[in-house]
This record gives sequence, C-alpha cells and structure tokens, in this order.
Amino acid sequence: MVASAVGAGRGRDRVRGGEAGIVAGGWVGALPGHLRRRGGGGDVRPQVVAARVLSVLEGSRATWQVWHVRAETLRQLRTAQVPLARLEAYQRDVERWVLQGFSVPVGVPPEMGEPQVLRRRDGQSAHTVHGSQAYTSKAILAAEDELLGLGLRRDGRQAEPTVVETVLAAPIADGPSLDRSQTAMVRNLAMSGCRVQVALAPAGAGKTAALRVLARAWEASGGSVLGLAPTAVAAEELGRATGIPADTLAKHLHESINAWAGASPESRPPAPLGGAVGPGTLVLIDEAGMAGTRDLAAVVRHVVDAGGSVRLVGDDQQLAAVAAGGIFRDLAEQGHAHGTTATLTELHRFTDPAEGTATLAIRDGDPAALDHYLDHGRVHSGDTGDMVDAAYAAWKVDQAAGLSSLLLAATRDTVRELNQRTRQDRLDTTGQPAGREVTLSDGTRTSAGDTIVTRRNDRTLRAGDGSWVKNGDRWRLLAVHPDGTISVEREDLAARAGGARRLTLPAGYVAEHVQLGYASTIHGAQGATVDTTHTVLTGTESRQGLYVALSRGRHANHLYVATPTASLDGVGPEAQDTSVDQRQVLTDILDRDGRALSATTVEHGDAAELLRQAVLAYQDALTVLAQHHLGQERMAALDDALEKWLPGLTQAPAYPHLRGQLALRWVEGTRPETVVQEATLYRGRRTLTEADDPAAALTWRLSALTPLPHGDAPLPWLPEIPPALRRDPGTGTYLDRLTGRIDDLKHRVTDQAQQAGAANRAPWQRPLPAHVDDQLLGDLAVWRAAHSIPPTDTDPTGPLMKDPDAARHQARLVRRLNAPSPVLRRPKPDAAGERLRTSQRRAEHHTFEGPSREVSGPRR
Repeated sequence: MVASAVGAGRGRDRVRGGEAGIVAGGWVGALPGHLRRRGGGGDVRPQVVAARVLSVLEGSRATWQVWHVRAETLRQLRTAQVPLARLEAYQRDVERWVLQGFSVPVGVPPEMGEPQVLRRRDGQSAHTVHGSQAYTSKAILAAEDELLGLGLRRDGRQAEPTVVETVLAAPIADGPSLDRSQTAMVRNLAMSGCRVQVALAPAGAGKTAALRVLARAWEASGGSVLGLAPTAVAAEELGRATGIPADTLAKHLHESINAWAGASPESRPPAPLGGAVGPGTLVLIDEAGMAGTRDLAAVVRHVVDAGGSVRLVGDDQQLAAVAAGGIFRDLAEQGHAHGTTATLTELHRFTDPAEGTATLAIRDGDPAALDHYLDHGRVHSGDTGDMVDAAYAAWKVDQAAGLSSLLLAATRDTVRELNQRTRQDRLDTTGQPAGREVTLSDGTRTSAGDTIVTRRNDRTLRAGDGSWVKNGDRWRLLAVHPDGTISVEREDLAARAGGARRLTLPAGYVAEHVQLGYASTIHGAQGATVDTTHTVLTGTESRQGLYVALSRGRHANHLYVATPTASLDGVGPEAQDTSVDQRQVLTDILDRDGRALSATTVEHGDAAELLRQAVLAYQDALTVLAQHHLGQERMAALDDALEKWLPGLTQAPAYPHLRGQLALRWVEGTRPETVVQEATLYRGRRTLTEADDPAAALTWRLSALTPLPHGDAPLPWLPEIPPALRRDPGTGTYLDRLTGRIDDLKHRVTDQAQQAGAANRAPWQRPLPAHVDDQLLGDLAVWRAAHSIPPTDTDPTGPLMKDPDAARHQARLVRRLNAPSPVLRRPKPDAAGERLRTSQRRAEHHTFEGPSREVSGPRR
C-alpha cells in the first residue's frame, strides 16, 4: 500500500545511480557489454538465456517466484540446443542467474536469529514456506518508483477554468448530460495541473461520457488529446466514444519511443496517432489497471518528458491482465491521500437503481450485497452439470426474446463446452448439414453461420473500411474455403460502421487464433454492456471476477453456483434449502481479493498479514522451544505415560498441539499430571474416550482450566514467554525479537485502521457504533489481523473463537463494543470457567500418574 512520497522514496533508494535507465532498455541494460554485443536470440549461454527469461518476467508481472522462473526457463530451453544429459544442470544455472544475478528479493522477512530447532535443513526458517520468496528487478522497482514520483508532480498544464465551464454548460448533442460526479471529474482532470492523475470509474458510471467532455474541454483550451489502451478493442472503443485518435500502448511504445529513438528527423516514421506529444498534450490511458508496469512507465515517461500530461483511467476493482503489476492501485491510493484521485460515484447502466447499488457493494466486498441477488432470484445452485444446463437454457430464452445476453463461465473448459453445445443446437435447429468445416485453436470445429472470436491482433488483416483484426473481436462466419481460409464479417460493429466489415482470415491464423464466440470467460466479458448475463461459477473465483460478472447486464445478472446437492434421506436437491450454501460460496468469493500487488507493495508488506504470520510463529515457537528445553527423554516419558493412561491418545490428530501445551505448562513449573488431573475431573475421563479427537478435547480443557500467564505477552490472549525460555541464551534473544516484531506490526495495523479515510475504510469498520474510539478501533483491527478475519466479515470480532484464551479476550472486546461509552469496564468472572472449576469436585477413578519422577521437570 503506497500513500505517500515516502513509499516512492524507498524505491528510489534501491535504484540509485544509472540503474533507473534499465527500464527503457529492458533486460539488455542489466547485462555486461560483451553479452549485449554477443547475446542474440540463438545464444544459449546460461546468463544470456537468463536475461531473456528476465525480460519475459518483467513484461508479464511485477513480482515472481522461483516457480515462474522455472516455467519460463523450461519454455526458453525447448528451442535451445542443449544436450539432454546437461539439461537439468543447465536449467539450474539459468535459474541461478535469474534469481541471484538479475532479480531483487522483495518482502524479505527480517532475520530473527531462529534457533536451529526452528530451521529447515536448508537453513531457512521453518516459519517460511519453501519457494514463497518474491522477487522483482531493478527495472520494475525503478518503473514503479518513477510512476509514483510523477504522480506527485503538479507542474502540468491546466485548462482555463472559464473554458472548462463553458464546455460543461453547453448542451450535449450526442449523449445525456453529465451527472455531478462526472462534472466534478472533468473539472478535476482538466484543471488539476497533475502530470499523472488517476480517475476511478466503477462499471456503469459513465466513464466514456465524462472523457468525451474532458477531451472537448482540453481541446477548447488550446491543447491536444490522444488516447491509449492496453488492448486494441479498448483503444478502438475509446476512440469511437470520445472522438480522439486512439491506439494501443504497445503501438505507441514502438512508434514514439523505439522507432523514433536515435533516428534522424528525416528518417523518422510519421508521428503516432496523427500528432506528436508536446507540452499541450493530454494522453488518456483507458483500462490503465490492465497495463504492464514496464510499458506503462515507458509511455508515461515519454509523455511527461515531452511536456505532456497523463490521465490513467480504470477501475482498480475489476479484473487485471496477467502483466498488470498493481501500480495502478498504488497510484490511486497515493492520489486519495493527496486529494487528486477522481472517482465517479453515480451509475447509469442499470435499469433498477438497486442493482447498481448492489454492484458497488460487491465491488467493496460487502457480503450484505448478496441479499439483493438472493432476494431477487438471481442466484441458482446445484451440481456443476445442472448449473451449466440451467445457465445455457436461461441464456437461450433471453436470446429468443431479443435481448442482448452474455453466457459466461470461469473456466475455458466450460466455455468450450457451452460453445460446442450452442453450435450443435444451431445446426439441429436449421436442419441443414454443417457444410465445409475447419478446426479451430481449441479443437472445436466451425462452419458458415457460426459466431467466432479472434484471439490475436493482426494489423495486416484489414477489412474494406480499413479496420483490422483485434483480439476479442467477434465475427459472423460467412464461408469456409477449401484451403482452410474463412470469410468473416465483423458482427458487433457491422450495423454501426455502415461500411464493409468483411475480410478473409488465413488458414494458419484460423487454426491458431480463432475460437467459437457464443460463450466467453468472465475476463473476456470485461468492458461489455448487455441486457442480461448468465454466469456459471465454480466457487474458486475472486471478488473482482464476481464483480465483473454482476455488472455487465442492464436488466439482470444471474449466477449459477456449483454447490453440493447430495440427497438426504431420499429428499431430492430441489426440496432442500441451499441458500446457506449459496451465500457461503459467494461470501468466500468476496473474501478472495485477486488484485495484483506492485513490487513496492510486496516489499513494504501487508501489515495485517505479516502480523498474522508473526503470531503463528510466536505460538509455534513457544511450544517447540518448550519441548526442546525439556529434552527428548522427558517428552518421550510424557508420551508413554499419556498413552498408557488413555490408549490411542498419542495418535489423535490434535496430539502434537496437546503435547506442546503440556510442555509449556511444564516449563512454567506445573507438572503434566497436575493439569491433566484437573482437566479430567471436568466431565470425567469417559467423555474423552468418546470424543472424536480426545487430544483436542483435553487441550480445550487445559486452556479453560489452567490458562497460561499473559502478563508480558505481545498480545493480550497469547501466553507470555516462560522465564526458563527467556533465560536460555539459545532461545531468549530470538523470542524477544519475535515479540518486538509483533509489537511493531501491531502498531502498524493500529495506525492504518485509525488513519483510514472514508475511501479506504474496510467494510467491517463502516457499521461500528459511534462510541468506538481510536483505541478500540485499533484493538479490533489487531484482533482481526491476528486471526485472519476477512474484511468482508462485518461482525467486528469475527466468528466465535474456540480457544478459551482467545474467547475470553473476544468477550472483552464485545463488552467494550456494547458499552454505552468507550470506557473499559472490568470484565465479569468467566461463567464457563466457574462451571469448569465447580466440576473439579467430581470423583474420578482413572488418575493420570504422569511421567516418572526420574525425568520430572521443574516443580511448582
């Protein structure tokens, strides 16, 4: 999360000197001169192949892990002439060059000095996941740092206020009048003087209408406007909707930077987009959240260096391309902190205003929004096959009724199945043979009359009106020719264009880059507006995918959710109440934030997640180190004694946890037989033998009856470090450092919760009572972070905790929330604890003897 120039400065520190220049040159700038001269596409020396791997990684993501490096290395080596016997060693060499030579580790946890017992064989901390280390490059860090720095500059051109107001006051002949948020956005973007500024536009908020007026205002004040977008389809739509010249980022990057760099004025190609960038130029980059960090930084730098200004337009809560690195989100948050990010707030797409309100709540991850869809019959559930059938049938009904409708699915396999089914139904309905067919890239077949979609840009394939083939274009197939070529007509723009939209696609292109186009993935539907949508969900989607699926249709958006529908006692699925399953699956999706993170954000780390990890490490370290302190002989004797007392106990799933809890109490000075005897007296030993997991039941009783001291613990419900472990020179320093880290992260989480503005407030914070002060707000934020309670769970303290120590603290938080004033009241005695202590008076014949005295630990 980046909200200030301090965050940007951290990146600058890491790319001092000439390293910032690596961005424009890509991986080549990171190589020694002799490798730049000799390293061509056929050079298979490990360091040269590693540089090619790095170049691909930089263009496809902001951070990577060893798995990404390995996959790209193998892809590169498929075409290299490396002897099979050397392949494995060669692969390791390339990976070592990428990770150790060219990459920069980010988000590296501080060295805590873990004792050897808390380390894996490779020397790494046992509390880290193997292969989870994230890496980036100096080029990516420099690009992010540069963008964040440019986002703070206010020395750009400002449109004349009187001119802007005149344009805003003029009637709009080609569309509806702007609403208040659109008008405010035009004023902000035109007159802010920002060199780089973010505009957030939720789905259906009238983004293109506002951009059209912005372009007119900027041009009326003497400037020029150019449009760019990551995809050709988005660029075409931007140009059509605003009337400005528009093209892709990649084409502008090639023509304005690569083709012009080093060329003499007379040999340069024509200026891109019909005009050169200069001090009066405003460049609108639509769908900026889908742009790769490296390309975005290069284009923005070119514009600003030429004296122009940039407006990054998009929605940080919609799906992003794989290459997008999360910097758009960072720029938006930085703009929020400095009051420059412009946001549209009123929706125009939806027939029912309540539908629009629900999409905004889905966008924010608020599970209360699910009520709208459940109450209006928009959510359907069953097994996957039934849901595919139901979505298809409903889509066909809408199509037959003359509605524009999208049939969506989360997986390519389901999309392929739906496409084949639709085509077969079309053929069955006509009663005519398919005629000549051709095989497409995904193995399906097509013939005249089908709807197809092209999946690769090709500017050499042009229709009669000059339009060219773009990734995502839909076409009506007119004819399949004997040589495998096909004649097609642009389906979605034929009526609007009023001209020839026909062309012939070569056989090679058809075989590799064409698919049936009836159904689509959710990602492929982004940017579309239709009457209705029907989406098949697997339950593994992200919040962003759900938001896109629910915001395409003007009239209705339906979800078909795969949920378990096993029959109970002969009652069929149709007779069961599946609303709980539906809501749970959708709530889980809302909890899954799929937004990409920038390298800068990964380096800084998410305080809440880091706190959760530190707490888990602390809890695990205490029990492991306690057992290590007692020694193998004592712990083995304890195992034997417990197994003899209750056969099967040491094989129970929760026994390792029970063993650690007993060891902690033993190190504190309480012998195991003492605490086990107390726990056994509660409800008797027989109830333990009947439990599914007797170790779990016994552990719960230990925590409830003999809680560990919490006095000096880093968090109120955690146990403090036992004196014996603190005095041990092999463990005390480590545990003190870990306690300090938890304390530092606690303060970071508290500060973030207390300083969050309205735009960044989490869903759980919004319904809090008015009397909740900063102290309680911070305590709640720390509690939620430590227990990984998702922001979408609007219960302030989350689900009820099973652990007695945590449950007691949770009860104290609830009492503070329910108090008429923020004054902390003294908690009443725990009723459950009183019941437990009363039950100790019951007689018990099966007494736990404990380990033999020869291996006894510290005595109380």
